[in-house]
Amino acid sequence: MVTLWACNSTSLVRPSGEPSEVAKREFNASPNRKLDLLFMIDDSLSMEGSQNKLRARLPDFMKALTVLPEGVLDLHLAVISSSMGAGSFSNAGGSGCAHQPPGDDDGSFQHPAICTALKPGETFIKAGPGGNNFDGPIADLFGCVALLGASGCGFEQQFASAERALQRATNPADPVNGGFLRHDALLGVVMLTNEDDCSVSDDSTLLDPGQTTLADLLGGYQSYRCNEFGHLCDGMPPPHQLSGPIALHNCVSAEEKGRLKPVADFVSFLKQLKGDDLENHNRVLVAALTGKPDKYVVEMQPNDNLSPPQLQPAVQHSCTGSNPKEYGDPAVRIKTWVDAFGQNGVLESICDDDYEMSMRKIADAIVRSLEPACIPANIRTRTDTGAPDCTVTELTNGDGQRPVNVTFCGTTPASFPCWRLTDDPGCSGQKVLRVCREATCDPVKVPADPRELSVSCSLTPR
Repeated sequence: MVTLWACNSTSLVRPSGEPSEVAKREFNASPNRKLDLLFMIDDSLSMEGSQNKLRARLPDFMKALTVLPEGVLDLHLAVISSSMGAGSFSNAGGSGCAHQPPGDDDGSFQHPAICTALKPGETFIKAGPGGNNFDGPIADLFGCVALLGASGCGFEQQFASAERALQRATNPADPVNGGFLRHDALLGVVMLTNEDDCSVSDDSTLLDPGQTTLADLLGGYQSYRCNEFGHLCDGMPPPHQLSGPIALHNCVSAEEKGRLKPVADFVSFLKQLKGDDLENHNRVLVAALTGKPDKYVVEMQPNDNLSPPQLQPAVQHSCTGSNPKEYGDPAVRIKTWVDAFGQNGVLESICDDDYEMSMRKIADAIVRSLEPACIPANIRTRTDTGAPDCTVTELTNGDGQRPVNVTFCGTTPASFPCWRLTDDPGCSGQKVLRVCREATCDPVKVPADPRELSVSCSLTPR
């Protein structure tokens, strides 16, 4: 018999080996209602159409988040750009990548003065039971902030920008990003971008604007550098030059073998924001609307920035919208990032003409992550009562209070509160424990005072 305790924000898991004692964890009776949501919006050339499509679906997205059972969502919402300069080079202004806005936004939360619904002195959106720091509908303000335009750096550093933004958010004294992160909130990071991540270190020389031709080690001064020095396909970098189109396969992030920041470092950074406990990593959710890496073809294209123009390698778009100016390139590194978070990762196409379904999937994933913990289905059955072998105790916060045992509801509950295990589509065959306050077990009818719920279940070996 293995006895497990659960935390609200994580799934119960069977520990390896034979435990010598019960591992106890606590979680609140009510699901988590705190969400810190960071949107990374690509502001490079050709992104205006995608930004407008995102804006069109923000009312539905926000409605799905703000109309939740068991309480009002307590939301922090911020927007950042993909512009983070050009590594060690400060003279890359021609590409919009200089060390000054909009070339280097340093992960700052964007709060344009034109978005007047945000109250003076505020740098990100706050909404919830404590009141709002803006006037009017939240979707209108969100849509205003999210329209970053398309004059930013063409070497998109999506990961570096998000990491810098959240690093600054951990500092309460930061005048722009401070106060955004809360230790007990679900952290969501959503990206809208039509190219793969090209994050480099501050001292990187990869984005040298002085190298512009195939004769140069880094090749042309365009995004293909990020592919050649950031990906491996069948174990090899994409070619520096070629005679005709070539399809590449099994493309992955080059990680330590390339010249970009490893994806694994960014994954680790996000997870450690919620502590070193592996179970707390479920308190991070990531999503991306981008180009899926199913198609990876390299061809020679003219670089018209040179005189005379020179044919240089480029990656074909992996998808295009009905408007050919709206496209997505194979996002190999971004997919690796999303996949690292398992069921807490969502990858959708930026080329869809309407983001209704994509935004709905992201909203649904966030709602699932805010719900109570999943419990394994292999729970032992008590031989004396036939009930699941779980012990549930509830504590009302306050001095002098003692835990109260909560009984199993059974088919016809004799008293309330009682608990039951229910199926949940977000738990992949596992169960969710719900405390019923009355006969309908309506999750909206929860006590106003804070509660702590402890759950212990005996599991059969798998």
